[in-house]
Amino acid sequence: MVARAKDGARDAAQAMLQDVVSILAVREGTHGNVRDNFDATAKLWSAWLGWEITVEDVAVMMVLVKLGRMSAGDDGCEEHWADAVGYLALGAGLRLTRPCPVGVGEGGGKG
Repeated sequence: MVARAKDGARDAAQAMLQDVVSILAVREGTHGNVRDNFDATAKLWSAWLGWEITVEDVAVMMVLVKLGRMSAGDDGCEEHWADAVGYLALGAGLRLTRPCPVGVGEGGGKG
């Protein structure tokens, strides 16, 4: 994981991002293709909850799981931070590979 950077927050953030890239490569080998994995998870959660969950929702909700762990446990645990960053990056990658819905402009979002 990230060695505690002596040069400040920016260096620590860059080191974290480099670690996340490595972690994502390893996890694809163990967890499978991200779209396939999140799609399977979305289908399971959709069936359980009774409403549609998207692959992007899966990414966001996994970030929330990590934030919950940080809130209830050790907010200094680098694994929680790296995983949250990774889930956000994966969610962005999934979302940005498809067109925006009609009526949502550049830089838009759900609101």
